[in-house]
Amino acid sequence: MPIISNLYVRCPGEGEPSLPKLSQDKIEVYSGGAVGDFNFFRFNGYRKICEKKNKVYDAENRSLLIMSLDVIAKLNEEGWPVKPGDLGENLSIDGAIYSYFASGQKYRAGSALFELTEQANPCKKLAQLRYVGDDKLTDFIKTMGGRRGWYAKVLSVGEIKKGDELILV
Repeated sequence: MPIISNLYVRCPGEGEPSLPKLSQDKIEVYSGGAVGDFNFFRFNGYRKICEKKNKVYDAENRSLLIMSLDVIAKLNEEGWPVKPGDLGENLSIDGAIYSYFASGQKYRAGSALFELTEQANPCKKLAQLRYVGDDKLTDFIKTMGGRRGWYAKVLSVGEIKKGDELILV
């Protein structure tokens, strides 16, 4: 059974990096994400137009970022010293492989219910990581392609704790 191995939030001050996120024993989630967490899409309004791609992003569909630990282990094998929380995830999952997840799946963890909406794409914010920086960003983004994590929207507010089971509903 997959479990929540770690939980992360971070609300940086002006000019401070938003990565890596900081470990928590529990988090409260609501339609906008984890309480106390900086979320680019929530911060910039509920609907953000990305003119380059001519898409409209709905912040509620990107309330949480979920990552399985197998990806972090694989990145370490590939020479990237990634630690849980580095990639901006709110929940890291142990006991499930990345390919286990798919859009539309609904999960319960603790008293919260959420639905996976889409895979996250790597972005230039990853340059904030000390081992990436601007000089390695292009390589890291290529490396992260197709495995940055999954966005989820919160269907039912609640509390999630380390060690909670991740239950497919």
